[in-house]
Amino acid sequence: MKKKADTYRKHIVKRTLATVSAVGGLLLILISAMLFVIVLIVGLTQGSVQTYVETVVQVDYGVMSDATAYYRRLETDLDEYLSDRETLEEELQEEYGPDIYEFIYDLADFGFSNNTLIAYLGAKYNDFTVDNIIRAELDSIFEEMYTLVIETKMEYRDVPDTSVTDPDTGEHPTIQELKKICYITLEKKELEDVVEPRLTEEQRKLYDGYRLSTGGQQMYGPVMQEDWTNKISSNFGERIHPITKERKFHKGVDIAVPKGTKLYSAVDGTVTIAKYSDSAGNYIEIQNATGWTVTFMHMDSFAVAQGQKIEKGDFVGYSGNTGNSTGPHLHLQVCNASGEPVNPIFIIPQNCHMME
Repeated sequence: MKKKADTYRKHIVKRTLATVSAVGGLLLILISAMLFVIVLIVGLTQGSVQTYVETVVQVDYGVMSDATAYYRRLETDLDEYLSDRETLEEELQEEYGPDIYEFIYDLADFGFSNNTLIAYLGAKYNDFTVDNIIRAELDSIFEEMYTLVIETKMEYRDVPDTSVTDPDTGEHPTIQELKKICYITLEKKELEDVVEPRLTEEQRKLYDGYRLSTGGQQMYGPVMQEDWTNKISSNFGERIHPITKERKFHKGVDIAVPKGTKLYSAVDGTVTIAKYSDSAGNYIEIQNATGWTVTFMHMDSFAVAQGQKIEKGDFVGYSGNTGNSTGPHLHLQVCNASGEPVNPIFIIPQNCHMME
């Protein structure tokens, strides 16, 4: 009996040791797995944070809109100066002499990439406001981007010889005379060529990420299947109205797309306006649950009615050339819940990658 008891006791001890060993091994495996998961989560979190920092501009929609509107105002100031030809030519005659015979204009088109400008400011200043420092920086960029060159030359021109009259026609024959000709040239650099040399290597990485993501804050859906990145014919902000020639704040962007381009709702919401007006032509306004609105103007026709509930991606109509319009285009406008306009490119994607 004693031998049997000893044998049994030894068997119990061995089985206990085997159980402890197995449990210890299992605990070790579980601890290792937990450590791996923790490390993985930390790595993914840090990677996500890093990706977020490198692709999302760290300022709000209002600040970005204010910055682009300020730069547009600088363009409009120069456009207004050059458009008043009578005053400008009087000024040039005072400076270069009253004997100027002819003025010849060669003016570059105004326009800049809102995305490039914000990508630059975000990369260089991170969290910024449109204060004196940013305004001074924008002034400097503008002066480098646009250069007004005034030059006078003596050139031969055909002029009537008033000393001789054709007896049959009563007209004067022409002769060539040297005349003072004034050339007014507005030269323009690409915005990218101006801002990129101003960035450090680290800032350039952020700049490239911001440009690629268009600032990374677009929270609405696309409004068309076409990529309209390079189709903005009139930017957000002050401008000389193409029809009335008055200086006026442009509350949206004009996108030069052909008549009949299909348009889609950028948000879930309610159609608050769907009608025709002499200025906006056929236009609709869609309001989402937060009170923000998206407006389409100059449409050829619309496929929704006032009060209708629609979802993001629903077809709403076709672009056109109705109302006060100088050519086929879509005026796209976004306003916040207070009715203040926000630059649409920071809210709505300019490409259609997320559409079928």
